[in-house]
Amino acid sequence: MRTAFLHKFFSIVILVVAVMLFFSAIEGFFGVQRIGAQSAITELEGYVWSSTIGWISLNCLDEGVCGTSNYAVEVINNSGDESHPTLEGYGWSSNVGWVQFGNLTGCPAGDCDARVTGDPQTGQELAGWARALSYGDGWDGWISFNCDNDSTCGTSDYSVNVNVGSLSSYAWGSDVVGWIDASDVTFSGPCSPGLACAANLADGSEYTDQWCGVTTNACASGLICDTSDPTNCVDPTITFSFSVDPTTVRAGETVDVDWSANPVLSCEVTQDAEGGSQINSWTGAAGSETDVVIPGTSVFTLTCMDLASSTVELASTTVRFIPSFFES
Repeated sequence: MRTAFLHKFFSIVILVVAVMLFFSAIEGFFGVQRIGAQSAITELEGYVWSSTIGWISLNCLDEGVCGTSNYAVEVINNSGDESHPTLEGYGWSSNVGWVQFGNLTGCPAGDCDARVTGDPQTGQELAGWARALSYGDGWDGWISFNCDNDSTCGTSDYSVNVNVGSLSSYAWGSDVVGWIDASDVTFSGPCSPGLACAANLADGSEYTDQWCGVTTNACASGLICDTSDPTNCVDPTITFSFSVDPTTVRAGETVDVDWSANPVLSCEVTQDAEGGSQINSWTGAAGSETDVVIPGTSVFTLTCMDLASSTVELASTTVRFIPSFFES
């Protein structure tokens, strides 16, 4: 059994060498491996590892050979579905030669295109296939990125995981290539992923993924996005309490002011003279001020900024000042 496998393996190696010599004789062959698509948004860098054929380089930068062999696996924008780009280009193995990503037909099952699938907020994977171009002598050269390609997850559950800026886990290359570890592959996504409230808070939140795709998370009817925590939707109706005590004072007496409001972005309590000039002000969604001096009739007003960044006056209380000449 081992002798038969070795015979098959070395036959493939001989075939690969012959194919490589043939292509190397074609002028410019080693200069066309980088797709250079205008829709490319980034490139994979680093190596994948097979215990049978060794390292496969995904970018000429890995080897420092771009001047003579300009290749890369590029991430291609999928217009209209930016969260799920495709992969196109070539990797290089010193043992099996060129490995093609994208623009393939005749794969064993499913969609041949190498592509990113899944929800960018909960986890993405690669799907589809790549192919070693030196296939032959009973070896088809196909490399599967996901067990969903041929519905074999029940017996062999695998996929290449797409993380922020890197890949991980395994692809499967059948008996010649075997398991392929993708954990040394990195890339620079064109966008920094993050969650923020939509411009219209009633529309909920928007998640921008590393591919610059935007996914909207809608709020239930009547709720809006919580700007202090975009993962939440809240009732925008402000509940508040506001008290100024007492509301009538004599010379030398003071008042206590207490307030709270929710949900709000900010609040301010002002103390204005009856003629309109400001005497005091305090900020905070909640607060308490004691022994506030009353130099004359004063108007205390609670104003808050709601979650839509609109200023709302919630309450106003007037404290009457009893002049000393009225006392007997």
